[in-house]
Amino acid sequence: MKTACFILGMHRSGTSALGGVLNILGMEFGTDLMSANEGNPKGYFENNFIYKLNEKILLECNFSWDDIYFDIDSIKRNDFEMYVTKAEEILINEFRYVEKFVIKDPRISLLFPIWERACKNLGYDIKIVLPYRNPLEVAKSLQKRNDFSIEKGLLLWSKHVLEAEKFSRDYKHISTTFSELIDEPIKTIKVLADFLDININKNTKKDVISFLDKKIKHNNISIQNVSKELPMFLSKLIKLIKKEDFDNTEKFDSLRKEFYFSLSLFHNNDVKQKLALYKVLEKKLKVLEENNKLLDKIKDTTLFDEEYYSSKYLDLKKYKGSLLKHYIEHGNAEGRYPNEYSQINNIDQKGHLPTNILLEKKEYEIQSLQHNIAKLESSLDSVKKQYNKVNTSLQKEQKEHNKTVKQKEKLEEDVKEQTKQILFLQHNIAKLESSLDSVKKQYNKVNTSLQKEQKNIQNLILQRDKYKQELLIKEKNIKELSKSLDEIVEDLATIKESKCWIYTKPLRDLHKSIKG
Repeated sequence: MKTACFILGMHRSGTSALGGVLNILGMEFGTDLMSANEGNPKGYFENNFIYKLNEKILLECNFSWDDIYFDIDSIKRNDFEMYVTKAEEILINEFRYVEKFVIKDPRISLLFPIWERACKNLGYDIKIVLPYRNPLEVAKSLQKRNDFSIEKGLLLWSKHVLEAEKFSRDYKHISTTFSELIDEPIKTIKVLADFLDININKNTKKDVISFLDKKIKHNNISIQNVSKELPMFLSKLIKLIKKEDFDNTEKFDSLRKEFYFSLSLFHNNDVKQKLALYKVLEKKLKVLEENNKLLDKIKDTTLFDEEYYSSKYLDLKKYKGSLLKHYIEHGNAEGRYPNEYSQINNIDQKGHLPTNILLEKKEYEIQSLQHNIAKLESSLDSVKKQYNKVNTSLQKEQKEHNKTVKQKEKLEEDVKEQTKQILFLQHNIAKLESSLDSVKKQYNKVNTSLQKEQKNIQNLILQRDKYKQELLIKEKNIKELSKSLDEIVEDLATIKESKCWIYTKPLRDLHKSIKG
């Protein structure tokens, strides 16, 4: 049976550090993880597919992760079932080939019932890790990252902690604190490994200690340093966490009632809904603006974007020549990207000239053809003028016809020859125009084919990555089986050398069957 390990914890509570440790212990997080940034330089260990679905659910409910009034019971039944189906699809696609995996996104402290139902429908076992951190440290971290007030940070911490504790009751669960993870890493990972049935070795311990740099915990405030001016429910909750009395369900239930009663005193539905809707619209507008900027800027995967190229490759700041020329002569062969779209989608443009150049070449060919046509038309006009002059001269010299017959015939032959040349040139012009249309059609076909090939390449890359993961898992299983077989053979050899060989016939038979 597959096991889904949920990390149910508040933002900035060390959930990412815990995720990193579980990753070192060998737990799987999926194929597409959120990138590290200044807020979390060692990575978030959050699956983007899970994150995006959770964001979608909150947005469609006119809420966001920092709304303390969100209630999952407010989701309509049909919508809830639709979200469960989408969650099932993600779990199947991301964790098809692993037995143990981690679902980590602080939003799941609010949305756990959706993912719980999805796991149950798929027959997965559920285990939960509850990471805690001093709420004052969390509030300070949120103040720095999100510009939240300390009061809002404390309320959000209370909301997430109380919901996570409630959701964890029906399943095997353990709790840990951010401080324990940093200050006592070996002790903590042993507890986690036992809980998740994972074997650890010396290298694993070294990797964990190296990963858990104490610098990743920026705020260090004693949990004893709690103001008496805090709301009563929050003071009691902090004391409960301080005692690590995480299984005191009656106390948690009592505090949960106090918390929601306190919120109800200040709750105004109209104001709340308007503020929530405003936040949702603001987020949607920001996403649309970013998408529009990207769409306006990127028209073609091979299109050369000089502004992007100069800002992306800082080594060209002192380059005085044409950046387009540099890309054609050097950048393309070096595997540099011509535009932001190619970089985001990791599209290899080696050997593909930018569309800018191809269009310039076609335009040059068209201009050259137009120039030749103009020359031919000018030549035709010149021949016509010459013919008119000759004809006029012949009329004037009619009296001297006998003397000029040969000259006239010669001129007529010249005119005929020129006419043939003109007709031939006109025929060539028509062919060139037809060829130009054919070239344009061929270019469109080639461009369409290239786009299809790029999609196929992306699909092949995804398949290759999946095959690699499968191969790694199979290699791991083979190593484990080989190790078990070696241990059995050693045990059999030991028994064979002992004096009890007569009484170990069943084991010898087992040994022969294994060898066979």
